[in-house]
Amino acid sequence: MSKGWQKKLFRFSDNDIRRLDLIVEQLGEKMEPHQTVKKPNRTLVLRAIIMLAAERDEEELLEFIKDALVYS
Repeated sequence: MSKGWQKKLFRFSDNDIRRLDLIVEQLGEKMEPHQTVKKPNRTLVLRAIIMLAAERDEEELLEFIKDALVYS
């Protein structure tokens, strides 16, 4: 992270929040049998998505970014 980084609130659209909440709900249902993992929340899911994106091929990630621009 850059030294000039400051925490700030990132704005999500209502659709973004609905999608995120749906992901959290679906993952929560799938994780219930696994007692060792705590139930996911928005922050945990967003961190996981960031980690997943870091592992992706740059070209594939660029395609997802282009798709995200369409849905923003």
